[in-house]
Amino acid sequence: MRSSPLAGVRLLLVDDDELVRAALHDFFVECGAHVVAADSARAGFAAFTTSPPDVLVSDLRMPPGEDGFWLIAAVRSIKYDGLLGHFKYDDTGLGLHATQIGIVKSGKIVPA
Repeated sequence: MRSSPLAGVRLLLVDDDELVRAALHDFFVECGAHVVAADSARAGFAAFTTSPPDVLVSDLRMPPGEDGFWLIAAVRSIKYDGLLGHFKYDDTGLGLHATQIGIVKSGKIVPA
C-alpha cells in the first residue's frame, strides 16, 4: 500500500471559481490532505485565522481589492511562520506583480 503524499497535511484552498475549487479540493483530498475550502480571499483569511493550515493554496486572480495578493499580505501581517507557498503564474503580469510586492525573488517564493 502506497502512502498518500499529503497524509495529515491541513490545507486551506482559496478560489472564487466553484469548478476549480471543487476539482482542486477533490485532488488534494485524494492525496490525503485535510482540506478547508473558501470561495473568497476574505473567507480564506477568516478560515486561516480560525485554524491556521500547514499549507495555503490560493488563486491570485480574484476580484480586485481582495485577491490572492491581498490574502498573502493579510496572512503576512499576522506574522504566521508556518505558511508554505507556491504558485504558478503566466505571462499576464502576475509574476512581475508578485516580484514587485516581495512574494517572489529570483523565481523563488520569499518566506513570510
